[in-house]
Amino acid sequence: MVQSTFFIRLGKCEGINWIIFDDIDKVCRNERFVKRNLVSKGLTAGVEKGRVLAVPYHYLFNNPVYNTELWAKEKWDIPKNLTGWVAWCKDAKAKGYVPLAWPGATRGQAAQISNSALMNSAADYDALSANLADLNSGKIDLTSTWFKGVADIYVKLRNAGCFPDNPTGVTEAAAYNLFATGKSPILPTGTFSMGSIKTLAPALTGKMQLMSMVLTDGKVVAEGIMNNTFNLSVNAKSNPTDQRIAKSFLSYLATGPVAAIYAVATTQHVNVLDVDYSANVDLLNTSAFQAKNTMLAPRFLILNTSVSDLTQDALIQIVGGKSPDDVLPDFSKQIKQKLQG
Repeated sequence: MVQSTFFIRLGKCEGINWIIFDDIDKVCRNERFVKRNLVSKGLTAGVEKGRVLAVPYHYLFNNPVYNTELWAKEKWDIPKNLTGWVAWCKDAKAKGYVPLAWPGATRGQAAQISNSALMNSAADYDALSANLADLNSGKIDLTSTWFKGVADIYVKLRNAGCFPDNPTGVTEAAAYNLFATGKSPILPTGTFSMGSIKTLAPALTGKMQLMSMVLTDGKVVAEGIMNNTFNLSVNAKSNPTDQRIAKSFLSYLATGPVAAIYAVATTQHVNVLDVDYSANVDLLNTSAFQAKNTMLAPRFLILNTSVSDLTQDALIQIVGGKSPDDVLPDFSKQIKQKLQG
């Protein structure tokens, strides 16, 4: 679904959230630049029921960023499943590290890890989408068998020492500092954090990489998370001249050299083919993730903000040491009240 639509009119971009124009598909879908210049998988966030409603420009990855120098020094292998993550956290903690620089006090960033916990929690993406839609509507709650399984992942990671001490008090700034100073080998947020890390620790330039965080010992549906944002659209209700101007601008943005300028300056991958990332080594090093089996960030399928926030708050409380047996019924009751009120 379209998460944030930018609508081009009279040659200007106006940020408009949660607006879908029913006939945009007629304007842009068959444009040559859409078919030839863009990463087809990256269009997912702009497609609704097979119709291209917007063109996502960003190609973010909500996967953990890790310090390659520390990884090489300790001769670690990337964990391949939940059992592997539990074992790795215990080893990293025993060696004096904070395994995951998790910002539990900053809900939005703390929630990034939930994408990894969710992505292999159901048989496939459709089943996961259905579960999240049911949670969003109140058809199921946090005490469902499925969500208890998600919560159990957090319990296992917590018990293995994966999170910082006093995890719910760690701010985003504090988590970034743990990673930038080498006290933590992993920042479990995403590629969007790399620019800030380089500002804190320029020496980490070229020493960051992405990793899959597969938190299941069962079937692997996906090995990573993508989040295609900054969606661009053309107002199908504008006059033909304005539409031509807007489409020309979109076509210009979708060329490799122009997209490269934007990507390098922002330290963000883009949803455009033939982009040269070599001027930003961290983008270049992590660009191979675009070829991996990634899933559109599932946590954003909880469309009701209150439900989403309370769901994340429940998981944060579990990391903080509370029992799911207490937390899940309590927060389910709060979610029900929000949905009824």
